[in-house]
Amino acid sequence: MVYYLIIVLVCFIASLTNYLDNRAPLYLKVFPGLILMVLVGEYIGYQMGMKHRTNVFLYNIITGLEFTFYFFFYYSIYRVWQAKKVMFALMLVYLGGFLINIFFIQGRNVFHTYSYMAGCLFVIMASIYYFLEMFRYPQTGSIMRDPAFWITSALLFYYTCVLPVFGILNYISSMSRSLNLVLKFIINLTNILLYSLFTLAFLCKLSIRKKYTS
Repeated sequence: MVYYLIIVLVCFIASLTNYLDNRAPLYLKVFPGLILMVLVGEYIGYQMGMKHRTNVFLYNIITGLEFTFYFFFYYSIYRVWQAKKVMFALMLVYLGGFLINIFFIQGRNVFHTYSYMAGCLFVIMASIYYFLEMFRYPQTGSIMRDPAFWITSALLFYYTCVLPVFGILNYISSMSRSLNLVLKFIINLTNILLYSLFTLAFLCKLSIRKKYTS
């Protein structure tokens, strides 16, 4: 857990470089707020867990807001206007459905697997569409130096891996403690990879500025 928090902290520091570029898109300037929310939330959740206090509602809120931001991210990077409108509508619909789920369906003290799995599927489909759009409308410059490419790759990898895990998390947690620990280890490992790729996304653009100023 400590290593994971360090990775998120490094990611947050790297995200602050977004403010060095006045031309950075809005999603990059908002991203540090998301990373900070995750960092603080994970620390509070860890402390609550150490004191044997339930932290499920906290993680419900964090993950729900994460999905909402990611839909805003895709809305920002899509080029086709119809796709942007779909993603904007999805952002609003998902947030409403998520709140209904945690307050009236699954409840506050149960992890929101229904809305979480729906969010995973939407992110996976949104990521695939980004790559299809990228092939259809090639951009100038190297995609390896495009933050959106790395962020999308990170999200596609992460949510493809965790979708089956979270799909059975509530069931497994009530059946086997040892297996539950293994699943949480997998989640922590994929989280480390996720925020490592986010860090790369925030730093790769520095070489772009260097190239233009040299």
